Amino acid sequence: MIILPVTYLGPVEWWARLAGGAAGGDVVVDVGERWVKQTARNRCEIMTAGGVRALVVPVHAGRPAGGGRVRTREVRVDNSKRWQHVHWGAIEAAYGSAPFFEHYAGRFEEVYRRKWEWLVDLDEELMGIVAGALKMPGGEWRRSEEWVEAGKGDEDLRGKKALRRESGRARMEDGVHGASYGAEYVQVFADRQEFVGGLSVLDLLMCEGPEAGEWLKKK
Repeated sequence: MIILPVTYLGPVEWWARLAGGAAGGDVVVDVGERWVKQTARNRCEIMTAGGVRALVVPVHAGRPAGGGRVRTREVRVDNSKRWQHVHWGAIEAAYGSAPFFEHYAGRFEEVYRRKWEWLVDLDEELMGIVAGALKMPGGEWRRSEEWVEAGKGDEDLRGKKALRRESGRARMEDGVHGASYGAEYVQVFADRQEFVGGLSVLDLLMCEGPEAGEWLKKK
């Protein structure tokens, strides 16, 4: 079984794991896990003209009234900041010239016009849009609102370091790096910057369009 955290426009490695696990009917997205700060749960990275940029959804993650650890499904979005405007503006500036921006822009822009209370609702809305764009069969992965105990042989990718880039390369806990983890694709600013692995699936989708799903199968 593959155990994944929910993510905000997660990196391509996350989507490759989801796609592979869903095909085998053995993947679970755990929203009942303990909340982990500064991770892909509320942040993604995109490629801009100036290099990689992180987009972070501001959140409230105070302790529950009854005490104990905060669960990801209990984290609220902090709407006191104009994060929707900032994020969509950054996405539009980064991918406005991408081959498939016009094809997908409307679906994503609608998300940033809405006010979100719960981070999980935002993440899962975007997850549905991306899954549809990738033509992934729906309902073939499970969602758990309670902590999923990893067993022997399970691949648990909920750790803080499980979905992060390091030194310009995506790193999973099993040591797989973005530069060698599947084929490269042509990024928007390829004429001035080297390929960067481990970016948000949004980067792949805007650049590869309908072929993005096939690209994930190579990973």
